[in-house]
Amino acid sequence: MDYTGNHIAVFECALKTPPSMSLIDSTFKEYVISHRINFSNWKLVDFDNYMQGNSYFAKLTTAELWQKDFESVVGPND
Repeated sequence: MDYTGNHIAVFECALKTPPSMSLIDSTFKEYVISHRINFSNWKLVDFDNYMQGNSYFAKLTTAELWQKDFESVVGPND
């Protein structure tokens, strides 16, 4: 009886970045503000929190475990 029929969908798209050379004539803040939304290639990343969003990280680990995995690939930091 409490169901409202409302749903939440979360979409994302890439930003259009200005040329790096525009940093010469403007401040970093102006450069960041000049990014624009690319209105093509929208992707559905979550629907009613069922998909858990578009996580950048496949799993969360502790700093110690990450360092151990990193050193196993790259070698110890001496």
